[in-house]
Amino acid sequence: MKILGSMALAGVLGYLPGVSAAQAVQLTLAWDPSTSPNVGGYVLYYGHASRNYTDSVDVGDQTQYTLTDLETGTTYYFAIVAYDTTQTIRSDFSNEVYYPALTTSPKANLESPTQGSFESGIGLIRGWVCQAGAVEIQIDGGARVQAAYGTTRGDTVEVCGDADNGFGYTFNWNRLGNGSHNLRAFADGVEFANVNFTVTTLGVEYLEGVSGEFILSNFPATGNDIAVRWSEPHQNFVIVNGQANSH
Repeated sequence: MKILGSMALAGVLGYLPGVSAAQAVQLTLAWDPSTSPNVGGYVLYYGHASRNYTDSVDVGDQTQYTLTDLETGTTYYFAIVAYDTTQTIRSDFSNEVYYPALTTSPKANLESPTQGSFESGIGLIRGWVCQAGAVEIQIDGGARVQAAYGTTRGDTVEVCGDADNGFGYTFNWNRLGNGSHNLRAFADGVEFANVNFTVTTLGVEYLEGVSGEFILSNFPATGNDIAVRWSEPHQNFVIVNGQANSH
């Protein structure tokens, strides 16, 4: 293969800052021109692995080009090839530059569980994310599972600019067993929460055939009694009655 001339990528000139996980990355690259007198143009090659380019674009006779809609959270590698005016002779690949994976944390909040919380029975892993294609939950380093996402949360309008930001995933904490556990939450693969919590069980994954009702005196304030009753579907106690004492 005939070499048209020396080419060297000048490197990444810049990229749009503050790009969230649910948005695309825009990246501008520039390179030194070939010293060959009959250069017709350049092809920009890029991909996710070094020297293994899966995409390319003919940028014509220019030494700067902007790529749009690159995936966030992904590393890219770039190189340039020059071609002559007849488009029959091409140079070798230039040196390679790379752009590291973007890990900007999205606007999001995990509301339950929280750091240091105590969990039991069947609960709802919940919170909100301003913008994402998918929200995933990982417990104790296991496989990630996708949470339902897009429920109306009017309290997030001020932060997000819209309301369809809620996510939730119903989970039986009893499955984890007694002790300390960890939960991580991701929006489009970018982690936005990492909490440790404690699970307490009644010794089985799903307790059946039992009942019980108890009075919590002076709760939530002095002079109030609250009745709680075992609820099998919840695998927990629920409030069934609350009243103020007359004495």
